[in-house]
Amino acid sequence: MLDEAAFRNPPVAYGPMAMWFLNGRLAGQELRRQIYAMAAGGVGGIQVAARTGLETPYLSQRWFELVGLIQDAAEQHGLAVWLADEFPYPSGASGGEVVLRHPEYRAWQMEATCVRVAPGAEVDVQLPGTVALRACGVPVGGGVARWPEAISLEANVGWLQHEQLLFEPSQVYLTTRRYMSNAPRPTLSWRAPGGVQAWEIWLVAAAEITDYKFFGSYVDLCNADACTLFLETTYERYFARLGPERFSRLAGFFLDEAHPQNWSWRLPAFFRRRCGYDLVEALPALWTDVGPRTTRVRYDYRQSLTELFDESFMRPVAGWCQRRGLQLSLEVPSTRNVVQRHADVPGIDPGHDKVGVALDDVLARELPSYRGNLNFPASLAAQTGRRRVLDELFHSVGWSLTLQDMKAMLDRAAARGANVFAFHAFCYTIGGLRKWDAPPSEFEQNPYWPHFSKLADYAARLAYALSRGRRFAPVALLDPVTSVWAHSALPGLRCDETAQRLMTEWTSLMRELLAAQRPYDNLDPLLLASASIEAGSLRIGEADSQVVVLPSVTNLERVAWTRLEELVATGGTVVACGALPSEDIEPASDVIGRCHAAYGDEVGREPAFVGEGRREAAIDATSGHAAGSGDGGRREAGSGGGGRRTSFLRVASPADLLRLLDECLPADLRLVAVDDVEDTADGAGARRDFLLAQRREGDQDLFFLANASMAVHTCELALRAADAAVMRLDLETGQ
Repeated sequence: MLDEAAFRNPPVAYGPMAMWFLNGRLAGQELRRQIYAMAAGGVGGIQVAARTGLETPYLSQRWFELVGLIQDAAEQHGLAVWLADEFPYPSGASGGEVVLRHPEYRAWQMEATCVRVAPGAEVDVQLPGTVALRACGVPVGGGVARWPEAISLEANVGWLQHEQLLFEPSQVYLTTRRYMSNAPRPTLSWRAPGGVQAWEIWLVAAAEITDYKFFGSYVDLCNADACTLFLETTYERYFARLGPERFSRLAGFFLDEAHPQNWSWRLPAFFRRRCGYDLVEALPALWTDVGPRTTRVRYDYRQSLTELFDESFMRPVAGWCQRRGLQLSLEVPSTRNVVQRHADVPGIDPGHDKVGVALDDVLARELPSYRGNLNFPASLAAQTGRRRVLDELFHSVGWSLTLQDMKAMLDRAAARGANVFAFHAFCYTIGGLRKWDAPPSEFEQNPYWPHFSKLADYAARLAYALSRGRRFAPVALLDPVTSVWAHSALPGLRCDETAQRLMTEWTSLMRELLAAQRPYDNLDPLLLASASIEAGSLRIGEADSQVVVLPSVTNLERVAWTRLEELVATGGTVVACGALPSEDIEPASDVIGRCHAAYGDEVGREPAFVGEGRREAAIDATSGHAAGSGDGGRREAGSGGGGRRTSFLRVASPADLLRLLDECLPADLRLVAVDDVEDTADGAGARRDFLLAQRREGDQDLFFLANASMAVHTCELALRAADAAVMRLDLETGQ
């Protein structure tokens, strides 16, 4: 599994990846010198990134000549070369060319305004954008908007010029002044009818994004034509200018921060094809509760946006790289975790803290975030058969960043699943304002550079060790993403009380599994469609789960619940911790009834979140009969009429879940005591500051245990192994 000689002196490829910011007037001799310095400092690969301050025209002939020079010099030192695909970022604009050549590819965003008026009121309201999408009036009775009685107001929307100005000097003969107006905007003019308590007016409009960083506007990444132009103007140019042979020696491309906006002119037609109804008419449901259809509209909208982005951008870019034999690495925000499934090296960018920030504070921020929680890309990599996971580290920490800070963040990143460490950044120059481009630079401009190789060697050993075998996480925690969607409103996904409760409970489960050193995978429900189920195990790619944990949810996609039923039917275990589905998000769905039947609940009962004190009943899933109340809100799996053990189980709290796991799925490594204090049932104390990663190959296991506190601890460990040979490895010395 692990070669001791390779661990002492890892192959160059496992060293840190330098995100090399080319941000000045580039000179060949200086580029070669910096590559030599990076190689001597222990860097394992470079990511060529055109960055703010660049004075050599991006994608010009001179640019490609210098990229070729960089590749030649890097290869002399054994360094892999990756190409960041944008100047500067996010990906998709080819330095701005895509939107400058084709204004119709620019990104748009929609907003909504709600006004409540009295009967008989004269209403004159400007819409919150430049193109009206939806205007409607909703009668209010008893303080409640009666959405079934909503009326369309689109015919009452016209145009007004909303900016007045006096222009001088005028070119008109014999006068020097001219009164003018501009800024046409859609405006509602309407008299509210009587006979009701009040009227709620909802106005939804879209506007082109005009103040986006770097490009002025941004690209509509849900427009497949825009993606085609991006590939032609960036990826194809690299292939043509470098030539097939040289191009084939590149490691791959790095795609940065590409994401869809909340509106695309391609979305309504896609939505109708997918969902069978009109999105525009239903738009107010994205901001407010319009009744029973709200849940489905919000799910359909966000899932349609996710699928359209995937179809228009993510898959074409990944497919292009695959056809050319290059890898695609990335760091992108995600609407749900499956967005990154086409990447060869999925990744995100946590790692922006100083030593001394409490682990609980770090995890409170990172755990519920697709872009902050490394367990998401690490899980997805295992579930899609990938072995490498990228963390873009250190940006925006500032110039006070130290080697100690970096080491602490590396440990945390590795324990959370990363094994490709992209260091942000190595600056070509920090002259002028460049020093403030998400600092610091970990390169020669920093006083610790002479000592950097010590950290680089440590990082290389860490990356090498945690790339051996496969990720081992026998517990899968289902992602309640669709439930959160259903209870979150635009803009920025404002959560209602239910969504906040869902997020809090889900985050708590993740935190307690970490605190107990229980490796687990986050599981996007859609990935269950590709799962194979064998003898009570759920297998997706290289991920193999014996227990699936169902957190509090209000809904679930049909394919997900069907696969969970199949898992239990073969002897697997599904543990519910919290509320069961109570709302449908798909037409003709029977998930609510099936789920409640499995757990013996009455359909229609108010959702029972964790800690609400209801008496739990464990269910024999084969017979469907209640088996009595459990100990601490659970019971052992019973046997059905055929004698086979089945496992739809319920627990009342994360602590009960941990006790259940200890009984049915004992951990391979356990912290018995920290500082001579024995482990407690609730996982309290210093144990909470330790993070564990586990890798497995055949009958060999590798454990990485990281102390994420500022304190020195003595630990007593217990390994669940008979006659095992144990080797302890020193990451600092290689011994």
